[in-house]
Amino acid sequence: MDPVAPDNTPSPPSYDDACPSFHPFSELPVELRAKIWEASLKPRIVRWTRTNDQNSFTSPSRSLPLMIVSKEAREAAFLYGGYQNLTNDQTPVYFSPQLDYFWFDPGWTDLGSSSHMFLNDPLEELLPKLGELENIMIHPNWSGHRRRPSVSFGKVRSIRQVLVAADEKSIGFHGKVMLETVKEVKSYYTFLESQEQDTKIPYVAVGCVGWVGEERRRMHHSSEDNRQLVKVFEKQREINSHMHRLRKEEWQFTRNAFNRPKIVHKLRFVREREESGRTLPEEQF
Repeated sequence: MDPVAPDNTPSPPSYDDACPSFHPFSELPVELRAKIWEASLKPRIVRWTRTNDQNSFTSPSRSLPLMIVSKEAREAAFLYGGYQNLTNDQTPVYFSPQLDYFWFDPGWTDLGSSSHMFLNDPLEELLPKLGELENIMIHPNWSGHRRRPSVSFGKVRSIRQVLVAADEKSIGFHGKVMLETVKEVKSYYTFLESQEQDTKIPYVAVGCVGWVGEERRRMHHSSEDNRQLVKVFEKQREINSHMHRLRKEEWQFTRNAFNRPKIVHKLRFVREREESGRTLPEEQF
């Protein structure tokens, strides 16, 4: 029997006192509902690939639940996220210029090469759809020597953040390359600033993408790329520290997956014996 609280101890409020009535979401004040919808919008990664002068865009298929919850939620998503449909297909790919990350290959080319000059810059052609683009992710320069991007993202004045991005499991092996690419991007912006004084140099760093939530605890992932931005690094020691934590996390996952506790095996053995109708000797415990 539970001990009785002294008379001078106030009893906790009952559920009826704390929540005298339940208000369905639709009956909440409009201002409060709007704040909830706005807080539900999370940054996503939208990929842009270009093949034979054809643009292709991909994003996680279930990453925008507000678009299908209700008419009000959909309107709130467009209002607070400013989403644009990047495709003309039946399956839309929505992109928020202020929330989402636009990930693409900038087409690294040799310094002094004229081959980087597009007759029509492919990114510039997309700007009417992208709106006031703020966050981009770019592939690293894997060549090992200095290069410049052929896609002129430096001319997009609205960009506030440039992340040199790769999967978190590969960053540990290529941290030096990633940080060297960060330096090249900064040099690229410094050069543009010397040519055009109104150039604004954005924040430039290494972006680490990885699986999150339940997907992170799975050994095998679906064919759809649902990775998100998990970390941002500016220095090699930050990358090293993250890789150390990642190795510990993987070791813990492997141990939990393959080393089942002894009690689990015993309970399974007991259940199998009981189902077979045989009695388990006490000494086996």
